[in-house]
Amino acid sequence: MKLEGTLDAFSLPDIFQLLSFTKKSGGLHLRRSGVHGCVYFADGAISGALSDDARQSLARRLVAAAQIPLAALQDAVARAEADGIGVGRALLEAGAVDETTLRAVVTDQAVDAVFDFLRWPDGEFSLAVDEICPDDVGVRLATDEIVAEARSRFDVWERACRVIPSPETVLAIPVCVGEEPRLSRAEWALLALVDGRRTVAEVVALAGRGDFAVVSALAGLVERHLLVVRGGADDSGVEGLLRRHDLLAHLERGASPVATGRPSPESAEERVLRSEPAPAAPVPSQPQAPAAEGAGTVSFEDDADLPTSSTVGSVLAAAARADTSPRLIPDSRGPVVPPRPEPFLPPRRPEFPEEGPTPRVVGTAAALAQPAEAPRPKIERDPSVNKSLLLRLIAGVRGL
Repeated sequence: MKLEGTLDAFSLPDIFQLLSFTKKSGGLHLRRSGVHGCVYFADGAISGALSDDARQSLARRLVAAAQIPLAALQDAVARAEADGIGVGRALLEAGAVDETTLRAVVTDQAVDAVFDFLRWPDGEFSLAVDEICPDDVGVRLATDEIVAEARSRFDVWERACRVIPSPETVLAIPVCVGEEPRLSRAEWALLALVDGRRTVAEVVALAGRGDFAVVSALAGLVERHLLVVRGGADDSGVEGLLRRHDLLAHLERGASPVATGRPSPESAEERVLRSEPAPAAPVPSQPQAPAAEGAGTVSFEDDADLPTSSTVGSVLAAAARADTSPRLIPDSRGPVVPPRPEPFLPPRRPEFPEEGPTPRVVGTAAALAQPAEAPRPKIERDPSVNKSLLLRLIAGVRGL
């Protein structure tokens, strides 16, 4: 008996019903757009099926469903290549897999394959009489039950496709969940395959459970907020968390703004610590008062990295290096002389106390180097010293 044709002339359920009534055995091959699948019959009942013979769908399901030892899997693959039997049957005969587990996997594989074939809008079919399923382990499934089970999945599939619109969709695990997560073993296995980079098609291939089982389970995890679609508006995974941190970065000191794209302003103290001169307005040159002989000279030769245009910055940099030596710092209002220990002679209680003129100290550095509340020492008169001569000497040393 020769049975072949196209699916637009004969529907797949009608072909199944015909083979069931006639108690035929063999392989019903279906082809479409380079994809080749097959449904195996034994005395009118389905004994196995696969929607793409280019992949070891049943073996992948067994690897995902049972802990197959690597050595046993290697032996099963070698025997499948040598004897032409299926990997699942080789594992069963070697005792590496339980027969009940294998039968359940074969049944799920057959339902998934028929479900995939029912979604084909077109294609070709042909029957190879008496062809035996390579993984025939004694499973016999009624055709009408398999077709009914496959058709019942369409509503669930349409809802899952609205949640996961494309096989190229990338899912991610959210950082926070609203409630304590509760997962089944199958859901945990899928969650372990989601890494924020794999597409749904890649997760399906790794899981080995078929499009319907994997996609519907992933869609259920998304609806329960245990998975999120990466790049979407509700992306609460690691990538979404990083984007939210970037939005806040421009409000934080020292972080690069995201919204404006401009660098954050830098303070004068930061410029000094980086040894970069701060911008300053030009200062008119003023004559420097000559220092008294023996008073000592101060230069910046050993501190060439300090900016000469920032008085505050120079003092802060010197304080950061624990440099307490006095420095002459130019200022727009004239020279600044840091205070020195006074008086030169041990303080004595004068017989006739008098107050001398208060020396004038200008500039920001002197205000920073000397506390404002510290009182200045008064000049004490020694009866043996000429008062006017002493005052002129002190004024000349200070440059006033």
